[in-house]
Amino acid sequence: MSEEILSRIASSKINCSIIHRDPETRLRRTFLINIPRNAYLYSYLPQIFHFFGFKEKSLRYAHFTTLENEYIEWNNPIDTIANLCGSEVLNMFIVTVNESATPDNLKQFHNRVHHFEDIPTFFEKYWHSKVKEACYILNKSSNLVLSMSLKDSKQFWHSAQIQPHSLPPLEYPLSPYSPSSPSAHLNYKIFERYFHRILPSNFKSLPIIIHFKDVPQDEISESAKYAMYSYAANSTYRLQLNLQLDPETLNGMTLLSMYEYLGIPPPPMTKCHGITIPHDSPLVELYTLLKHSDLFLHIVHVNKNY
Repeated sequence: MSEEILSRIASSKINCSIIHRDPETRLRRTFLINIPRNAYLYSYLPQIFHFFGFKEKSLRYAHFTTLENEYIEWNNPIDTIANLCGSEVLNMFIVTVNESATPDNLKQFHNRVHHFEDIPTFFEKYWHSKVKEACYILNKSSNLVLSMSLKDSKQFWHSAQIQPHSLPPLEYPLSPYSPSSPSAHLNYKIFERYFHRILPSNFKSLPIIIHFKDVPQDEISESAKYAMYSYAANSTYRLQLNLQLDPETLNGMTLLSMYEYLGIPPPPMTKCHGITIPHDSPLVELYTLLKHSDLFLHIVHVNKNY
C-alpha cells in the first residue's frame, strides 16, 4: 500500500489555469498547464512567460494571485496552494507590473531572480537549504546532507521533481510542459532511497509545517506559539513545528494528539496532497508517506468545509 501511495503522489499533477488580463485592452488570455504536486509554481515562470510573450525584464515584478486577488507565495509547493484554495484545479492570475502591496516574501524572490537562467539555481539552493533544515530537525545535525557527494546531491535534487528539467523552446505555440525523462516512477524510487538515508533510527522531532487558512491567530494557544514560528500572508499563515519529544511519545502521537499537545482546536479537515487525513492517523507514518520534496510535511488546517 505504501508503495502505491508514494507512486501516485509522484505521478500526480495539479491542473492550472493561468490567466493574464491586459491592463490596456482588458482582454484575457489563458494558459493551461499541468504541474507536479511537489513542484513550485514560480519555477514554471519561463514556460508561462514564453506562452504569453512577456519580456524577461518583467520577471522583477512577476507574481500570481488567486481569483480573489490574494498573493500566492513562491515557496509553497503547488500541492499546498491547491489545498489552501480547496480545489484540485487552480485558477489564478499572473501579474507582471509593480504593486506597492507586494509582500516582503515575494520581494525576496524578485531581488534574486532577474533572468530565466536564475530560476533553476535559485530553487535548487532553496530546496537544498530546506533539506538541510529538515535533516537537522530529524537528526540534530545536517551532516548527512552536507556529506553527500556532488553527484548524489544533484541526483537527489533532480529526483525531487520540483521544476522542469529544461527551459522551453522559443517557438510558438508552446504546449503544456510534460516531463519526459526520467519517469515519475524512477524519480520517486531514487528520491525515497536518498530520503531513507536521512531518517534517524528513533524519531525525536519531525519537520512539519501547518498552513492555516481563515483562522484567527488568537485561536493558536501560547504553547503553540512557543513551539513554532510564523509569518502572515493575506488570510493565510504557516507555522513550522520545532518540538522536542522523546521517541516513545512521538511514535505514539496521532494528528489529533499533536493538535491537542499544541493547544490548537482540531479543524473540520486536515489536507495533504489532496487527501483528507483522518485525525487518528499516526504522525510518524504520515510524515514518511506524505512528506513533500523539501522533506517537510506540509499539512493544511482547513477551518471550514469547502
